[in-house]
Amino acid sequence: MDSLDPDHNRARLLHDLPRCTHAAEQTQRDQEAGQADMFGTVQPTSTGSDEMEISAVEAWPELQQLQAEKDSLGL
Repeated sequence: MDSLDPDHNRARLLHDLPRCTHAAEQTQRDQEAGQADMFGTVQPTSTGSDEMEISAVEAWPELQQLQAEKDSLGL
């Protein structure tokens, strides 16, 4: 994840994870049902792609980021 655009910090990614997961699940359900969502689960961005905009969330302090890494690795 560290190789991502610096604006896509871990705090932002973790904050938007539930919203992105929900959108992906909805899209899959729609595809399996052969149905198009009339409201559009993902709105196109100004670039014309169907990527979701991520929220503006401040980056974690280094100590919090290191603690999250330790927790995720179980060390």
